[in-house]
Amino acid sequence: MEKQEMNNRKEACNMALLALTIPLSIIALAIAKAKTKINIINVTEAESKTTDNIDDMDKPKSSEQIESERRAVYCFGTMRLLEKKRKTLRFFNKTNKFIGLSIPICLSLSLVSAKDLPIISTIMPIFPYITFILNIYILVISVWALIAEWDAKIENYTDSISNNMQYYKIFKEIAERYNENPTEYAAKFKETILLDDTQRKQDGRGDFSPKDHRFITRQGSHQLQFKCVDCNKIPDIKNPGTCRNCGK
Repeated sequence: MEKQEMNNRKEACNMALLALTIPLSIIALAIAKAKTKINIINVTEAESKTTDNIDDMDKPKSSEQIESERRAVYCFGTMRLLEKKRKTLRFFNKTNKFIGLSIPICLSLSLVSAKDLPIISTIMPIFPYITFILNIYILVISVWALIAEWDAKIENYTDSISNNMQYYKIFKEIAERYNENPTEYAAKFKETILLDDTQRKQDGRGDFSPKDHRFITRQGSHQLQFKCVDCNKIPDIKNPGTCRNCGK
């Protein structure tokens, strides 16, 4: 009797497990199908995005993009050139001030008697000559700075460096993202190109030497990793070479 009762319980338990298995299998199958559908949609979207990117790469560059690339090169290169020129002027200004402070010291030493400073008595006679040379140097540099308007140039260079850096970033963005929104970037291009034309006149790019122009091309092309139109190579900053367009 007990054995039969146990068999009945076991059979009832198996039936209950079977009853639970069927709906669970249906649910699992539904989830699997839904997941598969989601994956298919995601793959399709990814493929679509990849295709869009390939299509963008295959699109020929617009005239705005080509001009933006060229302007970005020259804006960055001009910025580097003006930084170099500003650094040179600042060096001469600092040197002039340093020597100006040194002259009173030399004059004082030249007037000190040997008894007061016996250690330097042997070199004291040269201090008047040093003072004279320093005075001549300061006179020449001061007149040169006054005629060439160094202080005004340093201020103009600083403003120009800031503007050229700003225009470089805008032109770079237009060149890279023009196809995303041609209408917006075309308007941005027209606005920026007017500002850059004005800045070019202020920079006096027409007065730059051939060496300056090669420096501009070298710096800008290297920054953007563009090949030179003459040597068909990306310019090397450390070893510029002898290219007539980007060489040293």
